[in-house]
Amino acid sequence: MSSNVGVIHHSSYYFSNPATFLVEDKLFRVPTYKFKTTSPSFRAMLSLHPEGDESEGQTASDAKPVRLDQVSLVDFERLLKFLYPFGDPRTTLGLEEWDSIFSLAKEWEMENVRVCAVETLDSFDMYDSHPEYQVCYGRKYDHDPWVYKGLKSLLIRLEGLTEKEGEMLGIKDTIRCARARELYWNSHW
Repeated sequence: MSSNVGVIHHSSYYFSNPATFLVEDKLFRVPTYKFKTTSPSFRAMLSLHPEGDESEGQTASDAKPVRLDQVSLVDFERLLKFLYPFGDPRTTLGLEEWDSIFSLAKEWEMENVRVCAVETLDSFDMYDSHPEYQVCYGRKYDHDPWVYKGLKSLLIRLEGLTEKEGEMLGIKDTIRCARARELYWNSHW
């Protein structure tokens, strides 16, 4: 029988302390490493939940999970798909999944995850054919480059805003866009 005397844990690739999260009516048990390293919010949240089965080194237990009451089950599952992928998340996740990931990354200050979501959402061709979505997502996530690019696309195209686009943009952006279109097209004719 071999002895483990003198053997140390690898500083980056030895995962311990799984956490148990409760989202809606589902329990999730996942390693805490990615949550702690990507999110100051989670580092603080997990430090408040030392309960658990010490023999398993877990941060919270099934009996006392970390409750994420304001999070939807679907959004949390999508974030986990990104953090613990079975393949390349940039190619296996769709727009709605990236929307969820972006939302939670922003809420929990997961800057690297947010940047990845921005880069991936930027690559979606949908923005070229539907700039109103770009404006709406830009407003939703306080990401001004999307707002400006989407409004510019709506401004310089030949056809005016549709009723559906106006509803999506809201009254302020619709009026601003209509005013700017009028000025732009009057100066170019």
